[in-house]
Amino acid sequence: MTEEIGAGAGAGVAFALFTRAMTSELVAATVDLKSGGARYRVVTGPAADYYKSYAGEATRLFPFDPSACRFFLLDLDLTKGKLAHPLVLYTVNASSGTSDAVEVHGCGPIGDPVGQAWDEMAGNLLVAGQTSSHANFCSIRLSPSVHGTPIGSIARGADETSASR
Repeated sequence: MTEEIGAGAGAGVAFALFTRAMTSELVAATVDLKSGGARYRVVTGPAADYYKSYAGEATRLFPFDPSACRFFLLDLDLTKGKLAHPLVLYTVNASSGTSDAVEVHGCGPIGDPVGQAWDEMAGNLLVAGQTSSHANFCSIRLSPSVHGTPIGSIARGADETSASR
């Protein structure tokens, strides 16, 4: 099961986003930290539709923005049938389980996203991607509109004997 937990602005509530065992269903949970009671909602919208392709076996991190109570998932949209697959940002409202999606422009050739983190200080989502030759890094601004800015790239090396791999 993939799971990420974040505390909300009220600090008396925690949120979790996880996949149900043996399915590709995303579930959002709200947990009352005082009573321990939990409320579960099946995620709806584009994030739920896209995540169905994982069939429960792909581990993903879901960075959490506590000020907006939302989880994130960045991935290449391989369903478009294009040569260059777009980088898509999925957001999941932690309280309602609703989701939306937007294509991210500006990151350049990021490659396969392999790491994601929420930068609380900057209010940006950070992503690391890899190609066969490089690891690439991008900072994604979410407001007033979604836009990526490359922040670095390093050579990966040819194989595991390379120090840069």
